Amino acid sequence: MYLPTIADESVTPTPRDPLAVAVGNASLLGVGYLLLGRRALGVLSALVSLALLGVVGGVVHAGWVQWVLLAWWAATIVHGWVAARRGATSTMAGQRVGVAVLAVAVLGTLLVVRLDLNGRADDATAAHERGDCDRTLSIADGVGFWQRIGDGPVADDLLDSAEACRLVQRARGLARTDRLAAADTMASYALLPAARWSGARRYHEDLLLDQVRDDLRTGLANADRPALERGFDVLATVRTDFPNRQQDTDAALEAFLTGLPTDDACRTVGVTDWITQQKTESDDLDSARTVAAKVAPLALLTCADTRLAAGEAANARTTYQQFLDTYPHDPGAPRATRGVTLATWAIQLAEVRGLVTTSYADETPAYCDNPKPYGAARPYRGRGTFRAMIFGQDTQRKALPGNWRASDPKNATLIICAGEVEHGDVAQTCTYYKNSGYGAPVAVSFHKRETPVRVYEVRTGRKLADFGLQIGGAACRPEFLNYRTPAGVDVGPGPQYVQSSDEDIRAAYRTMLVR
Repeated sequence: MYLPTIADESVTPTPRDPLAVAVGNASLLGVGYLLLGRRALGVLSALVSLALLGVVGGVVHAGWVQWVLLAWWAATIVHGWVAARRGATSTMAGQRVGVAVLAVAVLGTLLVVRLDLNGRADDATAAHERGDCDRTLSIADGVGFWQRIGDGPVADDLLDSAEACRLVQRARGLARTDRLAAADTMASYALLPAARWSGARRYHEDLLLDQVRDDLRTGLANADRPALERGFDVLATVRTDFPNRQQDTDAALEAFLTGLPTDDACRTVGVTDWITQQKTESDDLDSARTVAAKVAPLALLTCADTRLAAGEAANARTTYQQFLDTYPHDPGAPRATRGVTLATWAIQLAEVRGLVTTSYADETPAYCDNPKPYGAARPYRGRGTFRAMIFGQDTQRKALPGNWRASDPKNATLIICAGEVEHGDVAQTCTYYKNSGYGAPVAVSFHKRETPVRVYEVRTGRKLADFGLQIGGAACRPEFLNYRTPAGVDVGPGPQYVQSSDEDIRAAYRTMLVR
């Protein structure tokens, strides 16, 4: 006989609500498994869901995990539904309401975040497309963990867009100091998949064209060779890479060529020299060479004249010679030949001036031992008065008339180097008496003042004479002679100099300076 037992009642299946289980798992927290009494599986499900959410929210460019999360979400819903239907089923309204509230709270939060993120992304994209990178970066600054959970791929795209915009901002900053670096930065921007600014290419082109214009202007203004070289190099790059800007490149080149010649002939020479030295073949350089060939000869000659007038004799001579070497048959060749001569004379004059410089009266200058020519000086030939610079005997120099003397080699025909005065020829021998007329008579010889002189022609630097110049004067004067006797032996006053007047000095020098 069969009797019911307590054990029989214990195996009666517990009613389950498949919908409540499925909705509970839709919360991503494994709640459906808890309703089934499968706690371990519920905890494991929640941990897997949280791990996937953590990867999506915390790792940039891991948006693909979002699709894994979606698959996992769907799998737990289906699995919970199937597992619930294996036993007795029933409708449990209370469970359904509770798990529905939880699922809506979780999924609704994610949906709100997703919709907010997509709105931000649309604003950021629009700002990026019009080049308003400040706005794009401001929006991207608010994208973080929760936004990536809401929509990882959209968040990643927004962050990529912001990174691209940072290149635009960097280029704009560099443009103030280094346009070429800014242009390189824009070239890097163009390679990014997230580059969306429609004006980026135009901005890149403008940076290069501005560099061309500035370099060519600087090259003209300062004959700056590095600027000229960079200007033509960048010009060639723009022509090759951006054929749509041909009108602008033509205008930049035309502005440069129109500026030749500049208002400074020597600057023009610097520019035309650079152009003619270029070996690269290009239409732009060919145009520049054509203009340079027209303006270079006159600019070179004018530059040489300007340098000579400014006292830059060495540079002037080099420039005149460059003209003669480059344009030997040009109508300006005689002018350049004359310029070489004038510049040479200026160099010689400066050298002679340095050699005749003295620091005190009666000093003999370096010229006296190392004479140099000054080719523009008056030659020492013919008749007339020849002016001289006299060194070593300042007293004698001062005794000469002003029109015999010169203070500068430019006005001198001769340079006379005088030495120490010595006894020259005897002019007269006179009798003196010791002790005021009461002693024995003594014969005293009066000598001319012999001055050793070396005479140089300024024009050639040649030594014309080297002799003792005899300067006469009054003899037997003064009436009384005072002298000392050495060691107590009275040998008389010894030889005396004549008393030379200014006229006596002039008479001696006249033989050299007046012919």
